Amino acid sequence: MHRLADKYGVEIIRTPAYHPHSNPCERQHRTLGTMLRAYVKDNHRDWESNLQKVACAIRSAKHESTGQSPYLVNFGREIKLHGDDHKVSDILPDSGKPNNPVEFTKIFEDVRKRLDRAFERSRQTYNLRRRDVKFELGERVWRKNYPQSKAGQYFTAKFAPRFIGPFIISKCISPWAYELKDLNGKLSGIWNVKDLKPDTSSSYD
Repeated sequence: MHRLADKYGVEIIRTPAYHPHSNPCERQHRTLGTMLRAYVKDNHRDWESNLQKVACAIRSAKHESTGQSPYLVNFGREIKLHGDDHKVSDILPDSGKPNNPVEFTKIFEDVRKRLDRAFERSRQTYNLRRRDVKFELGERVWRKNYPQSKAGQYFTAKFAPRFIGPFIISKCISPWAYELKDLNGKLSGIWNVKDLKPDTSSSYD
């Protein structure tokens, strides 16, 4: 995977654990799940057979932030959903004409401006609840616990400690994401600052 990414100039960035806000794919999965629930109902065995219909609906629907459908933004024209949408000239061998680059540029610029405005609105809303916390390399912290109940082991997640640790900040990925290691030097993943709190125990002196 790393060799393939290097070949195509792709930068691999890891997102913090249990922080779907930083991963747009997770938000899309949430949309897919909502739509699939309307199709599968009580039969959950063949849910993948509905993916084509759901994907087509997403590609052709107008996006709230961009004001355009994903298909239009990618290909410069709306998707043809019905036979009446096609013309005979569209299927002639010599009738293929490239999309107007001027019109496509206008669409791109409009979408970019809309996304910038949507990002700014989201940023302002998020910052209303954001904690202004910064950790230093080598600092000890506790991280939020995300346990799962295990009936066979008589373990209930709601009774588990809310935070576990301590861990050591081994790398500062960004002001909002930190790589952690336990006290034995074992990697404990990348975590968002919202899931961390300083270790104030007396043994940390």
